[in-house]
Amino acid sequence: MTKQTYMQSLEALGTHIELRLVADSKQAVEQQFQSLWDEVRSFEKRFSRFDPESELTQINQTAGAAVPISKEMYDLFILSKNYNTLTNGHFNPLSLPAVQRAGYIQSLVNDFAPLDYTSRRVCSMDEVSISTGTLTMPYDCAFDFGGIGKGYLADRLGHFLDDSSYTNYCLSIGGDILAHGKDADNTAWKVYIQSAQDRSLDIATHTCNKSTAGIATSGYTRIYNNVTQEHIISDQKPMVGKIFSMCTVVADSATDADVFATYVLTFGTPAAKKLFNEKRVQSVFLQGVSEQENFILGNGIVLLNNSNIKAYE
Repeated sequence: MTKQTYMQSLEALGTHIELRLVADSKQAVEQQFQSLWDEVRSFEKRFSRFDPESELTQINQTAGAAVPISKEMYDLFILSKNYNTLTNGHFNPLSLPAVQRAGYIQSLVNDFAPLDYTSRRVCSMDEVSISTGTLTMPYDCAFDFGGIGKGYLADRLGHFLDDSSYTNYCLSIGGDILAHGKDADNTAWKVYIQSAQDRSLDIATHTCNKSTAGIATSGYTRIYNNVTQEHIISDQKPMVGKIFSMCTVVADSATDADVFATYVLTFGTPAAKKLFNEKRVQSVFLQGVSEQENFILGNGIVLLNNSNIKAYE
């Protein structure tokens, strides 16, 4: 029987999600899609800052007290602490007050009344006390996993599929991608990368020649409802200024790609080379403010109709 690639999409977590599974028949894959959507809804119910009933919201609302937490919350917070260390404090889920002060308060996909933490401060991860069963953070802090959640969810869905013996899939959570195996034609998944200068155009491709690839892109701005908004919220001064406007990272997991794309965009080629030499990333593509400043590190990313590039092997 000829295999086909089946796709389903959904709006959730304030973003667009597309799931592609390779299977022998539509009937064979329907239940798998349903299980994946159940996982997405479960994740949103626990970690959404817009849902007044979510576990994350309950912690923010009772900041200052020791709050019982689930194993999932514990695992994601510990993972965030590790990324906080790897990025010298740049990745910080406790930046939610600053994110809201930049205008990111209202959900884009539901009508929940926004919970306003703009009067609180940005705390450091060292100010949070966490054990397997409880979490305590200062009363004037608030957190959110927006800087890690999409990649983490993609990896989580990937682990679910691996456990179900699915070996060929490509998952996109708001543009954060996890590709595993091959497509229905038995060729490597190919991911297109949009231009920082013109978001309607593709500037490059990445062919996922490794068995698993996580791919994420981060830009200094995003466009929503035809309005350009600042997209990188940080209390740290960038080392390189805005020489680069967009960064795509390919890594062994979507979570790594999600976190490191923003980190490299902010701190430039020194950060890219450090992560590459430590084998934390497979490839990096930094798009310059001008095309002459584009930068590629590693293999697998190929430019489309553009030769203004510095390539580093």
